[in-house]
Amino acid sequence: MKNPYLKFYYRLISPFYDLLMELSFHGKRNDLIRALDLKNTDKVLEVCTGTGTNLNMIKNKCLKAGIDFSKPMIKKAGIENKFLMDAEHLAFKDNAFDKVFCSYTLSIVKNPEKVLEEMKRVCRRRGKIAVMDYVSGNKFEKAVGKAVHYFGVDTSVDSMKLLKNAGLKITKNEYFFFNRYVIAQACK
Repeated sequence: MKNPYLKFYYRLISPFYDLLMELSFHGKRNDLIRALDLKNTDKVLEVCTGTGTNLNMIKNKCLKAGIDFSKPMIKKAGIENKFLMDAEHLAFKDNAFDKVFCSYTLSIVKNPEKVLEEMKRVCRRRGKIAVMDYVSGNKFEKAVGKAVHYFGVDTSVDSMKLLKNAGLKITKNEYFFFNRYVIAQACK
């Protein structure tokens, strides 16, 4: 984590985290889940699942798992397969999942390249990797980026560039106010 107080921060906000994230997602959460094109036979992993809201939105019968570094957040997560884990060191076998995704993760972790490397490692060949995160393009977004920086968020992290540098094939890229989600294929 970039900010040493981030664990404390997430412990503090865990009771109302879902409301904060809903405001941040601007209703795009469903789009991200739909873009994963989940099948009942899929194994899906959410990296930094928080309270598990995204995984709980998945209605089909796929195997769902979530990891998070925050004990209060993962404890609150209403999902069956939840693990207290560091996103830079995923304790899963190579190619363990068909789909791997994260939201608002790359902008808060210390080493986003390592997180993507781990996501790619645990995703099967030709599986899907999805990332939703902040961007700061216009003046207003840059001003907001400066404000959220104090909470450990780095809006200058370029998720598109990170995905390309990780050797992932971009299949969808959508920008919406202060946010972007990208779907990529794991081409190992």
